[in-house]
Parts: sequence; C-alpha cells; structure tokens
Amino acid sequence: MWLFRKTNPRRSQLRRNIFRRTFYGAAERTSRPSRPADTDIIISTLLWLTFVVLSIPIISFELLQQANYRALIPLAVINLLISVAAGIYIRQYQGRILKNHARALVLVGMFLLLLAITKLGVISTRHTAWATGTAVIAAIILTIAYNQRFAIGMSIFYCLFAYFAAGSTTYTTESTSTYQLANISPFLIMASGVITCCFLLKEIRTRMKLLEVSTLAAGVVFIMASALNFLEETSS
Repeated sequence: MWLFRKTNPRRSQLRRNIFRRTFYGAAERTSRPSRPADTDIIISTLLWLTFVVLSIPIISFELLQQANYRALIPLAVINLLISVAAGIYIRQYQGRILKNHARALVLVGMFLLLLAITKLGVISTRHTAWATGTAVIAAIILTIAYNQRFAIGMSIFYCLFAYFAAGSTTYTTESTSTYQLANISPFLIMASGVITCCFLLKEIRTRMKLLEVSTLAAGVVFIMASALNFLEETSS
C-alpha cells in the first residue's frame, strides 16, 4: 500500500525544487515586462500613425489648398476609422507584421505611394480610373506576398482609401468650394478587379500567369463599368 511505501529524501527534494522552479519561474516571467514585445508595439504604432498623418493630406489635397476645414475634418475622421479597422485586421490575421518592421514599412509605403499616384492622376485627368489601376496593383502585390484572405481584406481597405482619394472638389464661387464624392460605381469597379486578381493569383507557376490574370481582371472591370453605366442611364 502507498501508506507504507518508502520515500527517498533526495527524490522528494528534487520534486520540491522542480515545483519551485516551475511555479516561481512562471510567476516571474509573467510579472517581468516583455521588452521586445513593447518595442514592437511602439514601432508598429508609430508606423500606423505615420500612415494616418501622411494619408490625410494626400486624400484631402484639394481641401487643404482651399482651406475647406468643414469638409476636411469629417474626411479625416473617416480616414482615421478606416485606418483603425485596417490595423485591427492586420493584428488579427498577420500579426507577424507587427514584429517584422520591414514588412510593415513596405506596406505603409506601398499604400501611400499608390494613394499619391491615384490622387495625382485624378487631379491631372479628372478620371477615377487611376484608383482602379492602383487597386489592382495593390491586390497583385499583396496576393503574391501574403495569402489570399489577407490580400482580399487589405485590398478592400485600400479601395476605401482610394475611393475617398478619387473624390472631387467643385468650386461653387471664387472663394468657396464643396467636396463631392464620386458615386459608388468606382468602388464597385475597384472591388471587382481586386477580388478577381486575389482569387486567380493563388499560385504563380508560369510567366504568363500575371498577364492572364491582368487581362481577365481588365475584362471584369470593363463589364462591371459598362453594367453600372447602363444602370445609371436607365435610372436617370
């Protein structure tokens, strides 16, 4: 019976030492601040703030020129909310980006560069097709670098940023101006091209894959744009 079993003092002491190391060591590790984790959070937050601070002037460039702060403030709030949602999405599905600061910096830089190209193209040509082109580029890059789910999610977030960047400023008088968003058609066109690229670029085994996907995405975008234009004409 176990009541009459002999106990070894050395074995009992060894068990006590193991218990103390396990218990007190775990308590010490939980109470000790994690410096690398804190540093990663700080750097990731600074990169996120950098994107928010730089993307607002890009999206609302015309409003800043006209000092139309009445339209600038709500646009900045919307941009902030979308940025918060995008940050939560990255934390949920690609948490390694928070530790790999090079990837985070490249992602921030890519979004800012594509938004700047969109804004410059829309201002110079008055066509929102620039937003669709940059959205497709973002979708292709994200699908190649990450998985399809993350690429689709982040591409949709970019479509939201590009949609507001494609907004136009209508000058009512010499001193005042009003900010007008394009209708929802550009966003639907961007989303159709983005989702097509993300779904078809699961694997790239041949050199013609990108060309085939780009051609098919252009066809889907053309069909979507034609259908939306026809719908607008019949409803007006």
